[in-house]
Amino acid sequence: MKQVAYVKNQLNFKSSQFQNIVKKGCLSFSQSFIIFMKLLLFFLLFPQVLIAQLISTDSLKLTGQIEGMQDGYIYFAKYGKEEIRWIDSVMVKNQHFEYVTKHIGYTDRFFIKKNPQNSSNNDSLNNVRVPIENGIMSIKLKIGAFSKFKLNGCESCHIIKLFDSLNRLRYDLSVNIDLINEELLDKKSARLTIQNYDSLERRSNLKIWLDYFRSIPNQNTKTYLLYRLAPNISLVELKSLAAELDIRQFESFFGFKLLKFIKYAEEEIEKSKIRTAVLLGSTAFKFESFSYSGDTVILKEYFKKGITVLDFWASWCKPCRNTHPQLRNIYSRYRNDNLNIISISVDSNVENWKKAIQEDSLTQWANILSYKNTTGIKIDEKYDINSYPTKIIINNDGVIIGVFDGDNLSEFELKLKEIFKH
Repeated sequence: MKQVAYVKNQLNFKSSQFQNIVKKGCLSFSQSFIIFMKLLLFFLLFPQVLIAQLISTDSLKLTGQIEGMQDGYIYFAKYGKEEIRWIDSVMVKNQHFEYVTKHIGYTDRFFIKKNPQNSSNNDSLNNVRVPIENGIMSIKLKIGAFSKFKLNGCESCHIIKLFDSLNRLRYDLSVNIDLINEELLDKKSARLTIQNYDSLERRSNLKIWLDYFRSIPNQNTKTYLLYRLAPNISLVELKSLAAELDIRQFESFFGFKLLKFIKYAEEEIEKSKIRTAVLLGSTAFKFESFSYSGDTVILKEYFKKGITVLDFWASWCKPCRNTHPQLRNIYSRYRNDNLNIISISVDSNVENWKKAIQEDSLTQWANILSYKNTTGIKIDEKYDINSYPTKIIINNDGVIIGVFDGDNLSEFELKLKEIFKH
């Protein structure tokens, strides 16, 4: 496990380095991102690092030592696939215990408690949340310091910890963008550079994890990470990867959630097909509104200008905002071919909407609010929009010729290539 230790040590730089980079408004943060991604590749491409326990048992055997507790009972709270909570207990003798229970897969919904009546998790109550998986594990605890537990045997934990570190890194970036010195003239440029690079990094990161999943047909790690990344994976590929899992994995906490997500996604796709079928070929609902810049926006007038795209989004919708760099590029490519865009936000907070428009550089086209128009009816409701982002293409006869859900714009782009012939 020397490689694991090395990678973990290298990852320790992430928070301080990125905070300093963003605070200074430095645009060379991409170099640090590249270093970080190389470390990730190094980690994932070493098979000996990725040795994780294949499912060979439906049970967990946890041996433990509790410093400062000679005898008594220790309690365990575990959550099942339906969020059903169980409380178990074992006797502690001479600071040691052994706990055996039926368990499948990885979960972080496992709690060790000195008193089962205490619901909070803190050291003063001697309660702690611990990640576990099926197999043989050991843990060392200390009265008054349960949070400093030392866990061995969780083969999935180091990989999942790396995954969570990447997500934490992205969160740190998004938060610390706002710490860039307001006086910097290139603040907007720095923000856009970060957003553009983040969009590329997400796609690169996802590819690495997908390659990893294909190398481990059936492991606890895969079930958890598939569930976490499910919204970013096509349903066809998600179902294919999930089909490689042992059927018992779907009895686990995260396996059951993965199964529910797949079922929900299938239902949503069917709804989307029905909605698309109804919208395609129909006449677009005409509205009149006032844009972010104060101009009057009359949809009917846009029909005379050429092809119109209605982009339904919100400032709080991360997938929506992740598509904005790509949408700007598409607009630059086709604006001379009379492509027009109207971004329609479902935001209720006007200030957040205005801030997002500036941050994402959407001022090249009209921006309006869904609820604020002369009809008194929310525009998104008239178009039966129930997922974001959604893009609707309308021709110059006012007829809807394309409906595209989600943050994958490949089909949307293909449609525009078909329309504009380039």
